[in-house]
Amino acid sequence: MSYQTLLARPPLPAPLYRRAELADAVTWDDLVRAGHLVPLTEDVARHRTVAPTAALRAAALLPWAAGDVVVVDASAAWLHVPGPAAVLTGAAPSGTVVPHRLELHRGPVRLAYARERTRPPRRAGALVRRTGFAPGDVVALTTPAGDRVLVTSTTRTVLDLAGRHEHERAVEVIVALAEAGADLAEAAARVRRAPQWRSREATERALGEASARHAEGSVRPAGAGRGLPRASR
Repeated sequence: MSYQTLLARPPLPAPLYRRAELADAVTWDDLVRAGHLVPLTEDVARHRTVAPTAALRAAALLPWAAGDVVVVDASAAWLHVPGPAAVLTGAAPSGTVVPHRLELHRGPVRLAYARERTRPPRRAGALVRRTGFAPGDVVALTTPAGDRVLVTSTTRTVLDLAGRHEHERAVEVIVALAEAGADLAEAAARVRRAPQWRSREATERALGEASARHAEGSVRPAGAGRGLPRASR
């Protein structure tokens, strides 16, 4: 694939570009540096003219997330709110300042399969666990090419993050997920109803603090900054 081809607006539906499709790594780096390609992972990028939707991000994870597995935890958060959640997938290299380089999905893709299903084949570059899903916990995203990627809902993603990640970072992402539609009250109620919950105290603390921050932001005057961007659709 030539440099000039990638400078032009791609046909619709806009394809993703993969590092392996280019002649060499220098071309990839040049296109990213010039802003023609916006990387979603270390090896997959969208053209600069393509909107950064959750469906497009799901397409970037399709090599790992095809089939009946569900994208969960930090990877699901990245699909819903890539800016705040990217750091949970893996830290950016020291000195990274370009905003779109701070929003990459780094590290292994977090996946899960339902308890009633058999374990899927091992997938390099993925962490797979077995879990239970309640009704409404899983939603489907349709990629531009028509493929389906399953991902936890914003509310279920909140429950997967709270108590499992560093507190302050988790709270920031949970607030962003609330902006994207997560029901923090329902999440807290699910924890209270459960006879057992891993890291219950830490989970309830994270949910309580995120709820307070979200409520504070929701009553600020119109036009006041909230510190976190709204989710990309």
